[in-house]
Amino acid sequence: YNNNPDPFSSITSIRFDIPLSLDNTPVSIIIYDIKGKEVSKIIDENLKAGSWVVQWDGSNFARGYYLYRIKAKSFIQTKKMMLVK
Repeated sequence: YNNNPDPFSSITSIRFDIPLSLDNTPVSIIIYDIKGKEVSKIIDENLKAGSWVVQWDGSNFARGYYLYRIKAKSFIQTKKMMLVK
């Protein structure tokens, strides 16, 4: 799913699902600036199957585009989001 809201002014939610085939799998969500530098790690732990929502507080970061990468085993997805102030 895409983060919501987008664009956002301080906090955005990232929703994702973990299928039963990936139950109790290490999952990471990392935020990168537009140049590819890691700026925040939201989650890095084993998660059970189901629907999840995590939040990122960008209030201490500069406005602009950021990327978030969700990784679980061989599944990797990167999406873009926009922080406005």
